[in-house]
Amino acid sequence: MGDALDRLTGEQRRLVNEWMPDVEVIADHSWKTTGTTVLEVRCRTGHLVVKAGDAADGHIERELRAHRDWLAVWSEYGRGPTLIHGAPSAKLVVTRFVPGLLVEGSHAQQDPDTFRQAGELLAGFHGQCSRFDPDWHDLFRDRVQRGLAGGAGANSWNEPPFLQD
Repeated sequence: MGDALDRLTGEQRRLVNEWMPDVEVIADHSWKTTGTTVLEVRCRTGHLVVKAGDAADGHIERELRAHRDWLAVWSEYGRGPTLIHGAPSAKLVVTRFVPGLLVEGSHAQQDPDTFRQAGELLAGFHGQCSRFDPDWHDLFRDRVQRGLAGGAGANSWNEPPFLQD
């Protein structure tokens, strides 16, 4: 599994080796549909996840901001990842591993308790703060209108969406 580290850039590998010189890759959780590499690793620091973005990545910096500003409500109670290392310029994040399995496709997908837990987590997340933005509605409406104007609308359909007598 050592070759999984080969998908990281030179700078990302340098930082991983600096932060975790004894790193051992346990599993590759990358979806391979994006340029993000997600590796489950072990090292002296513990059981971790290394997430590395490619040149086109625009997500890692947002993820680092989320860890810094928002995720403590989950990580303090072991319900979310804790940031261990991060380098926005290298598009690299290292977090504590949170054990679990994806709900999709499992029996938990039909279990109401899964959704109760998700609601509890969302309530805690959204309960952290709120603010009033007097411009939000106008900005959102303008964004939707721009999207509708540029996208395929009903006028571009080959056939009408319903039959008329």
